[in-house]
Amino acid sequence: WNGACIGGEQFEDTACNNKLIGARWFIDGADAGGPVDEGEIRSARDVDGHGTHTATTAAGNKVKASIFGSFIDRVEGIAPRARIAVYKACWLRPGDQRATCNTSDLANAIDAAVADGVDIINYSVGSSLLRVTAPDDLALMAATKAGVLAVVAAGNEGPNLGTIGSPAGGPWVITAGASTRDGQASIEALEIKSPPSIAGQYAVKEANFTPALLDVGPIEGDLVLADDDDDTLVDGGTGTTSDACEPLTNDSEMSGKIALIQRGGCEFDLKIAHAEDAGALAALVYNIAGDPIIMNGTAGLSDIPALMIGQADGNLILAEIDDGNVVSVLLDKSLFMTEAESGNKMAIFSARGPGPVSDILKPDVTAPGVNILAGFTPDAVNAMSGENFAYLSGTSMSVPHVAGVAALLLQAHPNWSPAAVKSAMMTTARRDLTGDDGETAAHAFDFGAGHIVPNDSVDPGLVYDVTMDEYDAFACGTESPAVTTERCDELAAAGYSFLAADMNQPAISVGRLANERTVTRRVTNVSDQAGTYTANIVAPDGIGVTVDP
Repeated sequence: WNGACIGGEQFEDTACNNKLIGARWFIDGADAGGPVDEGEIRSARDVDGHGTHTATTAAGNKVKASIFGSFIDRVEGIAPRARIAVYKACWLRPGDQRATCNTSDLANAIDAAVADGVDIINYSVGSSLLRVTAPDDLALMAATKAGVLAVVAAGNEGPNLGTIGSPAGGPWVITAGASTRDGQASIEALEIKSPPSIAGQYAVKEANFTPALLDVGPIEGDLVLADDDDDTLVDGGTGTTSDACEPLTNDSEMSGKIALIQRGGCEFDLKIAHAEDAGALAALVYNIAGDPIIMNGTAGLSDIPALMIGQADGNLILAEIDDGNVVSVLLDKSLFMTEAESGNKMAIFSARGPGPVSDILKPDVTAPGVNILAGFTPDAVNAMSGENFAYLSGTSMSVPHVAGVAALLLQAHPNWSPAAVKSAMMTTARRDLTGDDGETAAHAFDFGAGHIVPNDSVDPGLVYDVTMDEYDAFACGTESPAVTTERCDELAAAGYSFLAADMNQPAISVGRLANERTVTRRVTNVSDQAGTYTANIVAPDGIGVTVDP
């Protein structure tokens, strides 16, 4: 290990240890591209939670996870004995909840990681640009050629085909899509105390700009529907009398109660300010389409907490109020409801293949990426602060599952190349997944080779490799600046094809004679000679090999 622990704001150069063995940060590109949020910490320290979440998913130790003081479960990373080196190259822009990344910072971080001696790069980063020649594409290609495996997020632009962008489209990386997992998830909730017909817990999301319910709650009270006696918006559009976009006229009913407000028409902070001015103890906004979201706004405009409830649950409450019933609710940060999770379903957001170079099959594999419980930063700037754990979803969450498995594979097979590790996971993947509707069978542009099966990938039967010459030939075919004209001439003279499709190896069937198990494998050195196929295949004893043309 050749790395270093670079200090900065709120992070001393002595902060690294035997788990976090290195830390660097790269901000020159971000500074040149515009203002950085004033809450950012200019060091390797995390302020949006994304980096902490992915790092702990890949290699976190076994710990007890609690959210808002409520114990959720024990959690553990995929490779808990692995060491972590942090390379912060993404920074919050003013008001954003998620950091954005300048490609020059990213490329510098990748180069530094390779020089430091990392084995695997967990790259939960991407863009919608349809190319394979961005600076981080080139840096990851160089990393792979140097023997460093890179796992990259497919992106969250799904479910349409052809939505995988850069750098997920490169054949030198493992591209991870996102799918669901079996189990349970715990989500924030409120409790309806009465009437009995709808009593129970309902999912909510707390606003990030109002006083924390954890500090000012719990709050129990009756819901009163907001009434501003005006369905005309400032911009001339049509609103509703319950959107609270104007000062409320039913303040005599609202005082000491919880305001029920319809989403839409104006900014969230204005709605909550009007509710507070009318004497409300808290505000509950009901969505007009879909599940609850985290409401954003300007902090300091109101001193009451605000939560959002989903459309369907909001309609249940409205129906009771319309029938003349009093709806009493408890707002308490310790309330969670358990929701069953069914696995083997592709996430609707997971970007689909093919890759940006259309002849390349992408993604490569899929892994859990929906409602993943892992570590979070207590220093969150534009999200709920003070918490060490959180549920997050995205292909970013799938990547550390794959990266953690890759670490275990390299522990078992220290001489495997990045391509061999990729081969082992792809050729042992399972394909029994559905699309995002939960019914239609998913296909290769959804999940690539399929869902990873870690234990099977330790002993895949055979693996195939890819040479640096093959990567360079692909780069020649895509007019990549990663190779020179002279290098391309050299490869052409040696007979290498520049066609992108030649990076998709044909499949062969491998049957284990002992138990007659048949699985699909791929080999790289297959050529078409006068109507026949020849393949140089190395298989362990007891393996029978047949080629399917």
